Amino acid sequence: MKNCPACGGPYAHDSFSVITEGEKGSLVSMQCPTCRLDVLILITTMPFGLVGTGLPTDCTPDEIPHFIAHTEISSDDVIEVHSLLEISRSETLNPNIT
Repeated sequence: MKNCPACGGPYAHDSFSVITEGEKGSLVSMQCPTCRLDVLILITTMPFGLVGTGLPTDCTPDEIPHFIAHTEISSDDVIEVHSLLEISRSETLNPNIT
């Protein structure tokens, strides 16, 4: 990717930083010098060569390791949050009901 997907500005050589490297590939952050959009790119090695997948993000390169260190969200986690939101919504709509 030579240009920013948001503003079309060119990336500079110092726009790239490697977040992690490992057997599964490398996670690289690119920040547009023009609009400051951060794009995360996962680069993996495949039998036919390198493959990169990019994702625009509002995270800075310093914030990414924090999210990498956390465990994945399970379906049980989603159901628990949904239940808590439903309880909160019910209490907000019906504050006198206990």
